[in-house]
Amino acid sequence: MSAAAAAAPAVGLVYVGRLYATSAPNPGDDVKQDHSLLTPLGAKIDRTYHQTGPFSNSGGGAQSDLSVGDTPPGFHVVCSGSDTHGKRWAVVKPYSGEPILTGVAFDPNDVVTQWKITFGLYADTGTAVFQGGANVDVDVWYKPRS
Repeated sequence: MSAAAAAAPAVGLVYVGRLYATSAPNPGDDVKQDHSLLTPLGAKIDRTYHQTGPFSNSGGGAQSDLSVGDTPPGFHVVCSGSDTHGKRWAVVKPYSGEPILTGVAFDPNDVVTQWKITFGLYADTGTAVFQGGANVDVDVWYKPRS
């Protein structure tokens, strides 16, 4: 179990995993990519749960079009990245234009049995010459339905 899974931001959440992107160490070699995670097959999501409170979606001066209200019901995300030495990071709505949350597996009654959660990840080394690439991380949990 990862440290993030052990440090769930709220009681009763189940860790899904981490989305991660890193830029090359050269200025101008930024990364802008969609990354996705799948929930476990058969996971029942409590869609009455809504993430609230402080929400960090960017650092180092990068901009994000994402707000806490964009987190799909039943999910909780924690975003972080490197912003020292001029590095920048952001978590945004998917670059592809696809929804943040989509059903990918269904039972015979057409009920979703597996979800895919997708975010756009941006990391830019900025002016950090010889300081390594910038990174961006998104840890994802879901609230199980009882």
